[in-house]
Amino acid sequence: MPKTLYEACQRDHKVNFVVYAQSKKSFGDANIHLKQYEKAVEEGNVQMLLRLGDERLGQSRTKQDEIPNDKAITAILESLRGTIATQSETNPELPGSQ
Repeated sequence: MPKTLYEACQRDHKVNFVVYAQSKKSFGDANIHLKQYEKAVEEGNVQMLLRLGDERLGQSRTKQDEIPNDKAITAILESLRGTIATQSETNPELPGSQ
């Protein structure tokens, strides 16, 4: 009969306890990631999709990213105006063309 958990692990699983415990932890972590993924993708859970994007893809969001400032809005509007003007010039049949 083994005297310690470490000896029992070595005897029963042929690895030391640290390696065995780490493999079990990794397996549990993988199961958690799988459930998160399923919830995000299969159920369409937006919060979970955002979290997975943060964790796995390095897509972090900040308050600054969520609310565009006046300068960013102005730049977007100018870009759209330029695109509309260019399309109107090249295709006079489009609505809004002169």
